[in-house]
Amino acid sequence: ESMVSPDETATLDVWKKQLTDFMADGQEPHPPRSDRSTMPAAATPQVLSALLNQMVDAIGKEPSIGSIHSFNPNNRDAWVKAVLARIKKGARVLDVGAGSCPYKADLAHTKYESHDFKQYDGYIDAARGEGLYGSIDHISDIVALPVADKTYDAVLCTEVLEHVPEPLKAVAEMARVLKKGGQMILTAPLGSGLHQEPYHFYGGYTPHWYRRAAENNGLEVIEISPNGGFYRHLAQECARVAWLMPQHRALHGDHADAAGLLFGELLPRYLAALDDACLMPEFTVGYHVILRRK
Repeated sequence: ESMVSPDETATLDVWKKQLTDFMADGQEPHPPRSDRSTMPAAATPQVLSALLNQMVDAIGKEPSIGSIHSFNPNNRDAWVKAVLARIKKGARVLDVGAGSCPYKADLAHTKYESHDFKQYDGYIDAARGEGLYGSIDHISDIVALPVADKTYDAVLCTEVLEHVPEPLKAVAEMARVLKKGGQMILTAPLGSGLHQEPYHFYGGYTPHWYRRAAENNGLEVIEISPNGGFYRHLAQECARVAWLMPQHRALHGDHADAAGLLFGELLPRYLAALDDACLMPEFTVGYHVILRRK
């Protein structure tokens, strides 16, 4: 009470009553429950059925549900490949944290070199190339690249920074090996589930982080673009409910197949269309970034 100003006494009285009621019956207070008589018209079975029918009508149409589910890697790969295609012929390029070297073929017109620390030996998925390594030219910690200053015309680092204990130092080290005018091409998630454990240290990187990292390391920002927005991110997580159906199928009773269709196809389609019409980049899955050495 000693911390409450005179104009807050009414609020304090409400808090006291809530606390007294709570302590009296030992139960947490709940907001009033809605019943059928107070449900908004938009929640009636007829309206919901019409919306579901509209969603069902889109099944089998373009874009394919597979492309909606895979928008994250598909968009990222398309963006990276387009950027790499613009690198001049014969340029010297370092692929940092290259792993399976998925972009080596896209850099065939350059002098391509790969780097990785080659210590991850966890979950291996040959279909996705996870846990497998390509031919690695430089093996080291990312903050101690074994190459001279100002060596490369471009540095590529995709989906690596979340696995680095000291990402700001990693950017500084990549900047060190860039020539003046050289490009640093980065992608990393803003939000993702845990993966490649125990080497997953950060949840994600914002445009403000990239700008700060650039400012601190003699780099200028050329591009920071989102990989989809909130609705595509939500579509991905809805689809994940369907992907994980074997783990919770019994919880849906006789409606498991319907739940799988709802989360695996209907909601992702609806949300992807919303994302096209109303982009909210603050909730994107990640950003695509180009920085240039001053």
